[in-house]
Amino acid sequence: MAQGIPVNADPVTWDGAISELGNVRFALENEEKSLLEKLKTMEERVRIQDEHLELLESRLATLRAKQPLQPATRMTGAGTPATTSPAGEIADYVERENALIARSADRMVLLSGKDGSPGAAFLAPQDGKVRIFVSAQWLDENPRPSVTKSDRSPLTVGDALVCPVGVDLVCLNPAARDLPHFELAETTEKPVVGARVVVMFADPETKHVKGVGGAIRGVGPDTLELDANLTPEMTGAPVLALDSGRVVGVVAPQIAGVADDWAVGTRHEASRNFATRIDRIQEWKTSDLGRFANEANYISGINRRTRIAWLAHTLVAIKMEARSQSPTSRHPLEPPASMSRRRSGESVEEYEERRKAEKEEYERGVDEYRDQARRRSQFVASVNKEAAEHAANPHIMRVKSWINDLNEPATAGSREERLSNIYRSMLTDLKKQEPDLSEHMTWYHQQQYRFALADRNEGIRVIAANADRVGL
Repeated sequence: MAQGIPVNADPVTWDGAISELGNVRFALENEEKSLLEKLKTMEERVRIQDEHLELLESRLATLRAKQPLQPATRMTGAGTPATTSPAGEIADYVERENALIARSADRMVLLSGKDGSPGAAFLAPQDGKVRIFVSAQWLDENPRPSVTKSDRSPLTVGDALVCPVGVDLVCLNPAARDLPHFELAETTEKPVVGARVVVMFADPETKHVKGVGGAIRGVGPDTLELDANLTPEMTGAPVLALDSGRVVGVVAPQIAGVADDWAVGTRHEASRNFATRIDRIQEWKTSDLGRFANEANYISGINRRTRIAWLAHTLVAIKMEARSQSPTSRHPLEPPASMSRRRSGESVEEYEERRKAEKEEYERGVDEYRDQARRRSQFVASVNKEAAEHAANPHIMRVKSWINDLNEPATAGSREERLSNIYRSMLTDLKKQEPDLSEHMTWYHQQQYRFALADRNEGIRVIAANADRVGL
């Protein structure tokens, strides 16, 4: 027998080695993936820090261009000044921001509304008492919130509601006294462009109080534009002046993260961030939580009725389309028979030219039919959604019934008469909503009420125009 190189004939040993190598490779791939994710996170943090540094350096250069500045100095002990570089100024900003956040955390209030939705609020004096400043819009959506201090201990509030007029804020009355609180900026303490600020808020996930630094980018009659990133979760968050620690603004939901079409191609393309000015509060009015909730319900009632007007507008469009379609044996999606055969005495060239024209007309008809079907489907979906949410509204239910009966055999006259009756009832109901502004209505509700009445009046105009179109 020929002697050769010894061969390991045990296949189990090789399989085990291959399996072990596969496990090692799998572990290394997972480790590589984890390291790449960490690297991506670190790169994102560096990018944000670089942008922040670039913004500060740009602002510093702008200020120096306007007025030559001497090197900033800091006291190093025994009255000896030391020059501070731009990097040192940035470090100083961060240090002061962190110090302000640390000493301000206990002046924040944590809110929990429906389904645990978080809200931000803060303590500040008003009429000689410490109040809880809350976003009116957030309170509208969460009329009976759970209120706690930043340390999670409960904070009892009364039913009396004090309302600052001019911003999206109302004040709750805490039962406790001697609470740590912010000071509001005086009306003479005007915000200026370039001033450093800190926005205090509650993290929606951890519920811990946090802060984000930034600067005032612009000052409007009622608003401040900030370079700090604001989110809807920061609604009601106070904007603090870094120098004084006073509240100079409040994040409001209507104007946080406003998209700016004019900023395309810049670092602010996605959104611009605003807060309302606190120094615009000039008078105060007292109400209560029950009245506040009723005002919200009253305004919502106007909006619910007004939505019928927009449904009615589409209702007429469907009716007009149905009226304009003449009876035909051919379905709109079925091509005409003449497209598939030549007529007697028709040349090939004439047939091809006619066939091309008929095909184009047929395709336009198909597109129009499908567009009508899509719009009708969207309208029916809107009606069904409104009916599910507001089953007590008789107008919506009548519109839904009219739509459902369109496929039932009935004369055109009976359908039009039903449609006319629906319009008459809508107009009567909308016109009954007479203006009834309460002197106790908050500024926020006054604004919402004006918008609701504007929609109501437009709704009356639309329904009246539709009524004319169906012969009322």
